[in-house]
Amino acid sequence: MRFNRSHVLLFLILLLTLVIRIPGIDQALFGDEQDLVVGVYAHEAFGFNPIVSHAPLASWIFQAIGMLCQSIWCFRLFMAFLGTVTILLIFMIGKKVYNTRAGLAASLIASLSFYHVLASNQLADDGALALMFYSLFFYVYIHYRENPSNRLAVSLGIIFGLALITKETSIFMLAIVAIYESLELVRSSASITTWFSRIKMYVPVASIGALFVAGFLTLAYIANTTLLGKILQRSGGNIGVGVSFLGISMFLFWATPFLIGLFLIATLDRDRRNDLFIIWFAIIFVFYSFFVKQGDYSRYYMNLIIPMSLVAGNFLGRVKFRKIHLMFGSAIAAAYYILLTLLSRETFQYVPRDMNLYISKIQSLDFSFMFSYVSSSGPYVLLPFNTIVLTFVACASLFLLYIVVPKKVKTCLLVSFIAIAFTFNIFLLNQYLFALDTPDVSQTVTDSIEYYQGLESDAIVYSNNDALLFMLDANYLRKDGFYYVGNYGESLPKVTKGNILLLDYPTIPRDSELWIWAESCDLRERFSSEGQAFVYIYSC
Repeated sequence: MRFNRSHVLLFLILLLTLVIRIPGIDQALFGDEQDLVVGVYAHEAFGFNPIVSHAPLASWIFQAIGMLCQSIWCFRLFMAFLGTVTILLIFMIGKKVYNTRAGLAASLIASLSFYHVLASNQLADDGALALMFYSLFFYVYIHYRENPSNRLAVSLGIIFGLALITKETSIFMLAIVAIYESLELVRSSASITTWFSRIKMYVPVASIGALFVAGFLTLAYIANTTLLGKILQRSGGNIGVGVSFLGISMFLFWATPFLIGLFLIATLDRDRRNDLFIIWFAIIFVFYSFFVKQGDYSRYYMNLIIPMSLVAGNFLGRVKFRKIHLMFGSAIAAAYYILLTLLSRETFQYVPRDMNLYISKIQSLDFSFMFSYVSSSGPYVLLPFNTIVLTFVACASLFLLYIVVPKKVKTCLLVSFIAIAFTFNIFLLNQYLFALDTPDVSQTVTDSIEYYQGLESDAIVYSNNDALLFMLDANYLRKDGFYYVGNYGESLPKVTKGNILLLDYPTIPRDSELWIWAESCDLRERFSSEGQAFVYIYSC
């Protein structure tokens, strides 16, 4: 095989992808992240996870990794590897649908985005693993659609089946294909015969996927007849009609203007080759924004990283930047990073994670508080809210100007938008990976666990974050003396003698049951960063 410039660039992008994600593998666990890992130590029959009412493939994979290495960094490193594979697949899809230049641009955008870095470090079934299956499915689908064959049909069906037993919502893969194929058939005024022929193409795919699900459900029935009920109960409890402002806002904050803004700008240029990815985006975004009333929205939207990167990559791959544009953009980026750094040096409030409180502060133009970039699976990231507001206002203004100004000045506005959006993305990445300008909450958690383990205490331990219990003892589920009391102490037991390991991230309201109980006990130690305490150990 003859290597050319594009191969070298792709290799550098993949290397950069892995290098960026490596610093995140030593992050402390948070909340639901322990759910997948706990199955390594306390699994049930057929390897089913005792506390996760999800399809089992992610738990099975983690148990396989656990046979070789049980350190948290091993699991995170595996996710980083999957994230790198996804970047490669994004390039391959972009090259197939558009061209090599678009594929390289799309893979670079995804590689550098905070959202994908997070997905590649976070321990979750709908993160790196689901993204890898989505990208692999659509890469094979594009080839299958072009040259149908039994081999590709079986391959597509197996990928679909594996995705379904990773995350049930992978059923959306077929929904995306169905709507896209219908659109193409309507456009071509296809006959009824053509419609039936096209449907027949995907019957084997759906059938193989159904076999995987049937196999999983059969094992679940044999191992634990309540698992299917738990899955249906959990899924049904999350479904509801209405606008999820929390979900939409989390998507905006986690994807950042860098990913969302470039995608929206790219959709202004009509290109039928984007249709598959725009349909993909629309289906997932509409479902989680208007039909899911609760859950970890930051994870739910993650597979949108792929279509957003591809559409944006196609657009940027066609833009011809001159040297003056690069110099102009670099100057703006450098100045904006300095501004963000200076803004982060101010004094900020640490306020509870409450949507109504946030809205109240925004309405009063009070942005001097720390925003916790956290959901049920982490991460440990704090960002001054004024930097978020400034970035979104600046990017929204540039986006609106880009729409209305004459074509001859669009490139300058585009360069300005990219410079500001990318700089904020890098600033956020730096806080996530290195906590350069903000408190290092992850380190305070690690320090508190090491301190507590050094006490060699046999007292009962309570915590408002079950990941901390797991970090204390990976087998805590099979032992007495470990109690998860709920985020705010809503699950406190009647007898509360022992030690409290209290994680004040995101900030817990002082009038909560947890704080009222903790402050009635003796403070043994606190763990701080940048003058702010995040972990407390109390003795009761």
